[in-house]
Amino acid sequence: MFADYNRLNTFTCQSIFPLVHHTVPMIKCVARVPVDLLTIQPPEPEPVPIDVSGHLMLRDNTYTAFQSLFFQLTNTELRYSFEGNLRGIIRLSDILIVQPHASPTVAWGIELVTRNHTWVIAAHNEEDCGRWVDAICHQVPFEAVGVMYKRMLQLAGADRPNEVRLVLLPSYTVAEAVARILECYACKLDAIVLHPYDPTDYVLQVTDMTTIVLDDMEALLGSYDHIQFCLANKAVLRLTIVHPDDERRRG
Repeated sequence: MFADYNRLNTFTCQSIFPLVHHTVPMIKCVARVPVDLLTIQPPEPEPVPIDVSGHLMLRDNTYTAFQSLFFQLTNTELRYSFEGNLRGIIRLSDILIVQPHASPTVAWGIELVTRNHTWVIAAHNEEDCGRWVDAICHQVPFEAVGVMYKRMLQLAGADRPNEVRLVLLPSYTVAEAVARILECYACKLDAIVLHPYDPTDYVLQVTDMTTIVLDDMEALLGSYDHIQFCLANKAVLRLTIVHPDDERRRG
């Protein structure tokens, strides 16, 4: 197993993305092991209700010029409307990156990038921009927050108890990736001890912009379009180890 592992001679199991200088393309990944494998069940985090709203300027693939729209941010989505009519919804789970807009002609601009769409929203002043940046960056996944905003807000990634950060090779099969994730989780300093398990009992599910299941255990990770997209865009891939039975799929 892991025929390509010897090419990553500096890679070890650890809970952060290792710094490996190598020409082999690697997939940055945040993966979750099944909660029912944990010998200690952590308490579920209480969701904090959020309701941030106000007028912002919007420009995207549809609005080539800035439009003034009313925005409302919740725990799961960013809605925008005009005169009470809903114009669109941005799902926070779809956002790959939140970063400052690069154009110097747009003051207080925030860029929201998904796989198929880019939105630029602009606040009316610096204080309002800071309010929206803080609210959005605390709702999207940590990996989706741009470096500048992470530094500005002094954000630190807070992994779930069943999560591990690692890199995978596109030449790994799905079966090898499952085993690798479980091995790396067990190597975490703060890992919860797992119940006995058989890696062959599980498959992988992509849990970022899509929920596709990788259940062909001999298929290479690099053969999937979504993983190729993550490689090309240096995006973090989010995976969950699940049972093949649909009724038991969970993070």
